[in-house]
Amino acid sequence: MAEISRVLRPGGVFVASTFLTPLAPLGELFGDQTVRPLSQALNPFSERNNTFRYWEEAELKDLVATVGLVDYQRTRSRMFIMFAATKPQAQQDRQWRSK
Repeated sequence: MAEISRVLRPGGVFVASTFLTPLAPLGELFGDQTVRPLSQALNPFSERNNTFRYWEEAELKDLVATVGLVDYQRTRSRMFIMFAATKPQAQQDRQWRSK
């Protein structure tokens, strides 16, 4: 994701989709923080099976922020999430446009 952020032009939008943990539908109802311990204990797709990575929404949101993207938005349905984030405008570009 860092490389995507690096090459994305200022103002550009990154859109992606992936799968959430199997208990994500319960997290949507009761809150991801509430379901996390159960999800970690019962997750059949644990780190031992490295063929595919199942995410928690908080991890994706943190990752987006860590690489400098802003305006996180998402659409979530059961175990599926599609999210978008924007690369901020460069400081010089923002000053020029405000004149």
